Amino acid sequence: MIENRFSYPRLAYLKTLTCAAFIALAYLAVGPAQAETAKLVSLKPDIRINGSFVTLGDIFTQAGEAAHVVLADAPAPGRRLALKARRVAAFSYQRGLIWKNSAQLEYIFIHRTSLTIETPVILDAVTKALELESSFSTLDVELSDRNLKLNVPSHLDGSVEIRELSYDSASGHFEAILHAGGNDPESINTHISGRAYEAFEVPTLSRARRSGDVIEASDIEWKRFRQTRVGRTVITDEASLIGMSLKRQIAPGQPLRKSDIERPVIVKKGALITLVFRSPGITLTALGRTLSEGGQGDVIRIINTQSNRTVQARVTTSQEAIVADLSTQVSVNP
Repeated sequence: MIENRFSYPRLAYLKTLTCAAFIALAYLAVGPAQAETAKLVSLKPDIRINGSFVTLGDIFTQAGEAAHVVLADAPAPGRRLALKARRVAAFSYQRGLIWKNSAQLEYIFIHRTSLTIETPVILDAVTKALELESSFSTLDVELSDRNLKLNVPSHLDGSVEIRELSYDSASGHFEAILHAGGNDPESINTHISGRAYEAFEVPTLSRARRSGDVIEASDIEWKRFRQTRVGRTVITDEASLIGMSLKRQIAPGQPLRKSDIERPVIVKKGALITLVFRSPGITLTALGRTLSEGGQGDVIRIINTQSNRTVQARVTTSQEAIVADLSTQVSVNP
């Protein structure tokens, strides 16, 4: 059974009295018989609650039948409440509990536990709601409070809903009610606002890579960027990245441009390589020296070491290059 919590105004005139004086007054109020049956209790070292009220059982050990007596309203989830120690002592004594306050505390601090709904969860809910209203399939959402977090009662499941959404597609500005807790009596509503921008999902590197590193499928991580950051040169499909070599060091999570990659170099400048011309029923070969480096599939200039003439050939391996058209290439030997 829950009794009514004590009234602070009723005890306000006693604020200058000592704890001993409070206990003495309480003794007179309850009478000697009740005082003799009062129980000695100890204050809990770290008081944390998860309900809507603070009870004597929340703050004292061995409170017995008085454990369910309500002392005060609980603070908001995630917040702290400070109660005057002498008022708590007097109130408890009237309920048959003796707390000596040997540490001579002035305040008793009570923390209410909470479940924190982090910013990414809120952003995800807002983004999904806005994408249903917007003509753009992908949006990058920015909250007015970029570090917005919501502390809710710890018994809730942490899910959120977006209600009363108002969205201006021209400016991207939006306002809404963030609701947490469903139909729970302690559900929470918070006003939020921000701006939404047209965005694209583009492949980025999941870790830092150096110049010359070859990009693998496991290196790819998709990120969302605003339209203003995705120009014509930004690579938007992972097939254009996998197997390519980096021209410079790239930080993770950044858009990659066509100028950032190249085919991996498999033939160095000055290397000896076999020139090959293939035609139905015939294959001609010659030894050549590369005049530039190249990757697989690149067309590079190669000098025929026997005729000293320069030809163009497509690199197929680190040891071979195919001459495209014999009629335009000279000095290729059988």
